[in-house]
Amino acid sequence: NTSLTANELEAGKTYTGIINLERDADWYKFTNDKDYFKLSFEKNAVHEGDSQYVPGWNVKIYRELSDKSLELISEANNILGLNWPKVPYTDTIYVKVELNQYGENVHTDQLNKYYDIKVDIVEAGNWEKERNNDPTTANKIKQGTTYKGSFMGSADVDYYKFTSTSEAFKLNFKPAEREMDPSKIKDGWNVKIYSANDTDVVLYDKNITGVQESVVLPYGKGKTFIIKISAANANRVPLDETYSFSIDNATGGKKWELEDQKSSLSNATKVNIGDKIYGNFYSGSDMDYFKVTIPASGKINVKFNRPLSENTGYGWRIVLQDAAGSEVESVDLGNSLNAKYTSKTLKAGTYFVRLQCVNSYYPPAADITYNLTF
Repeated sequence: NTSLTANELEAGKTYTGIINLERDADWYKFTNDKDYFKLSFEKNAVHEGDSQYVPGWNVKIYRELSDKSLELISEANNILGLNWPKVPYTDTIYVKVELNQYGENVHTDQLNKYYDIKVDIVEAGNWEKERNNDPTTANKIKQGTTYKGSFMGSADVDYYKFTSTSEAFKLNFKPAEREMDPSKIKDGWNVKIYSANDTDVVLYDKNITGVQESVVLPYGKGKTFIIKISAANANRVPLDETYSFSIDNATGGKKWELEDQKSSLSNATKVNIGDKIYGNFYSGSDMDYFKVTIPASGKINVKFNRPLSENTGYGWRIVLQDAAGSEVESVDLGNSLNAKYTSKTLKAGTYFVRLQCVNSYYPPAADITYNLTF
């Protein structure tokens, strides 16, 4: 009747219980040392003919903390049956079953009726570890490894933390199940990436449904980042649906534009004549700055190239600025596959070439990598 006298649950076996006193409570416990556990609770088959609308049982799931106290991690009230398919807590787990009650009144409809309970321990490989509901408890992950997770409640949020091992990294995010049910995906997931040093500034923010998202983010080697995965719509959470993601090296021997958090002149990518620089826009507000110094009067030539794609929005625009940041001139490249920009004759000095969207509401897709040759 208490957690101290809880019955041990052996994984893979179905146990049958009965509550024969109004204030009775049945306690069970088990230890999960794998990635997650599945818990199923249902009315015993002997009662199949009973009404399916009468008050049911209350089931609460706890985990044991280091001080031996119990923390509630999930509960379901007034149920006749329910499955918890993916609960990622690697702890000693307690389950409490009792009759449903309203205020001080206990509903006795399930008194002296049998229920079945079963737990399965699953080793999925690189599964998220709860609790990882804020930046301070973020799971530490490695670049080049695929991780999986899911939401076990409508308020669940998953945080991850990694340090980039390359100048540019690629986020690959997708639903992990073979045949996803669109009705269960709901409005999908929201993925945000922050700098670990400044979580007030969002570097990447995208809602993702059933289509794989793959985007290159050139934020520099040796920097630490926080990934936040939540429901795109708090009222339509893709409960128990598995997502998977990886952070991969995207440098590939190429020189990438160096992204900064505020798209500013102060962090412009320095280029030399002859350099080929790769980049992309992760949002409509993204602007890429390049710093060029010319030793004598002359013109700056920039060759623009991009791969074939239909998702180019309104295309790209080049803006030339002087050392003080004042605009010298601008030209729209539009949706060209290949284009060349030649500036007017300039005095010797430092200039900034800014590449931006023609229309921030209709930007080129984030997976389109352009290159500029100076």
